[in-house]
Amino acid sequence: MALRGKSLEVTAALVEDVLDLGYGGTRTWAVLATLFDHVDTKMQYHVDHVFPQAALDAKLLKKAKAANGGRTFSDAEIGEITARRDLLPNLELLPGPVNIGKSDTAPDTWVAKEHSDGDERRSFLRLNALPADLPHSAEDFLAFFEARRATLAERIKDKLKTQAPDALPVSAVTAEDIDESLAEGDVGN
Repeated sequence: MALRGKSLEVTAALVEDVLDLGYGGTRTWAVLATLFDHVDTKMQYHVDHVFPQAALDAKLLKKAKAANGGRTFSDAEIGEITARRDLLPNLELLPGPVNIGKSDTAPDTWVAKEHSDGDERRSFLRLNALPADLPHSAEDFLAFFEARRATLAERIKDKLKTQAPDALPVSAVTAEDIDESLAEGDVGN
């Protein structure tokens, strides 16, 4: 980007645009691979829902009883959950076979099973910017989503930092500029 006379000004709007990337989006895999240094892009990784997509289905949520108090989800809560289900804060990259094996398992259950050693579990959570208190039920999803969103916002800001802003002319940065930058590998270096 610097070679084109543009610096990447990290604005709140840019961070929000990145956080609003969704499952199946053309840039989502590339952004996740850029955000997580441990991802070996030579291997096959799948975009995975941290909290299973199937467990956050509107029809299922309408039938579900919350664990405490036996209350059902309101239409507004269901709308909020399903609107966030496929967004970047609920997505991660997992090696293909691992993702297939994970299937629709709750995040806390899957991490405990897959990473039974405490140090290994903490390392996995740290590497993937996941909170230590992963959710088990849909009732906990929104709190998880907001916590991970905040963590990812900071990671995005750190990754998009470039040379000192006054060292280069600042111009408007478009989504296409970010795509080019990701493809060329000059973001975060």
